[in-house]
Amino acid sequence: MKNGTYFGIDFGTTNTAVVKVLVSDRNTVKITNLGEDGNYPFSSIVAIPREGLFGEKTAQATAETSSDGVKPQDAVPPAGVQPQGTVPPAGVKPQGAVPPAGVQPPQPPPRLLFGRAVKRRRFELSRDYIIITSIKTMLNKGEDVKVKGGALSAVKITAAFLRYVKRYLLSKTGNELEEAVFAVPDDFTAAARAKLASAAAYAGIKVTGFVYESTAAYIANRRQIRDMPRVMVVDWGGGTIDVSIIETAQGEPLTRAGAVPDKTRPVTIREPESGFMLCERAVFGKRVGGDDIDTAFARRLHAKLSSFVPELPAFEDIRTDTWRRDRDNITSVCEQIKLGFSDDDDDMNVTLRNYCDIGTKNLTISYRAFMGAVYPVVDDALRAIDEALEQARLSCDEIDGVILVGGSCQLRLFRDLVTQGFGDDNVHQPEKMQWSVAEGAALISALSLHSELEEDVGVVLCDGGFFPLIHKGTVPPYTSEKSVSFALSDDSDNASFVFSNRTRSAHYGHVEVPTHGIHREEITVRCLLRLDGTASFYIKSGADGEEICHNIENLRFCYTLPKDELDGGAK
Repeated sequence: MKNGTYFGIDFGTTNTAVVKVLVSDRNTVKITNLGEDGNYPFSSIVAIPREGLFGEKTAQATAETSSDGVKPQDAVPPAGVQPQGTVPPAGVKPQGAVPPAGVQPPQPPPRLLFGRAVKRRRFELSRDYIIITSIKTMLNKGEDVKVKGGALSAVKITAAFLRYVKRYLLSKTGNELEEAVFAVPDDFTAAARAKLASAAAYAGIKVTGFVYESTAAYIANRRQIRDMPRVMVVDWGGGTIDVSIIETAQGEPLTRAGAVPDKTRPVTIREPESGFMLCERAVFGKRVGGDDIDTAFARRLHAKLSSFVPELPAFEDIRTDTWRRDRDNITSVCEQIKLGFSDDDDDMNVTLRNYCDIGTKNLTISYRAFMGAVYPVVDDALRAIDEALEQARLSCDEIDGVILVGGSCQLRLFRDLVTQGFGDDNVHQPEKMQWSVAEGAALISALSLHSELEEDVGVVLCDGGFFPLIHKGTVPPYTSEKSVSFALSDDSDNASFVFSNRTRSAHYGHVEVPTHGIHREEITVRCLLRLDGTASFYIKSGADGEEICHNIENLRFCYTLPKDELDGGAK
């Protein structure tokens, strides 16, 4: 590893973790977790004012004044909430200006709000703000957020969030986040990766690579599970649980009859010295997370209060304007209870202050009561593991090791039940589960691991042969220096291009290219392989023909691990 500072970012559904890897002389590696208040990943939540970003100025007008549509702000946000600052709009006096006597200074317009405080107060803020609980999900769907006078795109909102993270780290920790490898979930599309790269660029962060979260988790914990040929990675965060089964073999990735083809991950990791390779398959995701645990116990706690305070409103009613702050209050308390029971089973004493106007209540919560309330959510998460095993046609006994990552895996009940199923010696629990994926992404950057195309990609010829257009081992981004020429074998009005790998085990679609119907007519193809893992082929017939673009996703890539450096590195 070269001396330097490297960053990895786990761009998750509800939280975004940042990890720094510092490599110094003699290959000494120091790993630092960076987040809000020093201990927590950044909450991937944003509050967007319903009245628009600039009062009378529309969001569309805002976009015309900035490259990304969101400017730094100086307005004072609600108490305890971190804003993303911006320059005051025309007509608003700058800070420090003295208004004429008897004239009230104009109120600063509302702003985008980020941070854990937004999550704690999301129900209260929802009266005046549109609350987006997952920036990642919004970006993946490509949704715009409509506000008074216009709309904000997912890219602009993501750029503002990443700028908030960048500025927070610089001001609180002195770390300049200029480039990073991003870890993304299984369901993150190629289009979403491209949008994330654009948003990061707007925020002043260069994306040096993308990696799947389970691949990053595997690399971060490779030393602990290196002798296990079949490993399950369970990533349970605040919003979703993703289960990946990883198999390794000498020489070639293992395949298994009956495995669901479209669930096989297009990534391989290999060590050339040992012939070690890694293939992910039976990837399974489910929308159940730590936030569901908080809500489940909040419902049970509310029911307990109702048993001796009959006038309490129904739990569903505390979403209304009258009780918004109380919903935030009880949810925040339940999150702290969940964290407390992650490592301890002693009774917990908690205080609910002025909850639903019934005054302050001091409560003692037993681990048994908490376990009973959240067990249905935990059981739902465990079913995701069962379904992944079923897709892979494997049993628990056929899994050699399990890696638990993500904040919700810290829940003691979940860890105990997973250990019961797979055996205590086979379950690896990183000390900082919610940071493990970001650590793997940072190590990929520090080790200078670049994803390489694992197989030739090209077209099938009319005689059944294969012609490669992008060769095995190509590192993205790549653009072909010159076009490749083909010729018609007959006088057809169309040329059919069928794309595949060399072994024909993967079919990447086909495209019909209009021609002039001239025998031996020349057709040119130029190629582009992007950092987000997608490829484009631009096909043109003759000098005056229309250029047709064919896009391919789900290409297979591989990493080559420098074995000695990885074993001697992370400390």
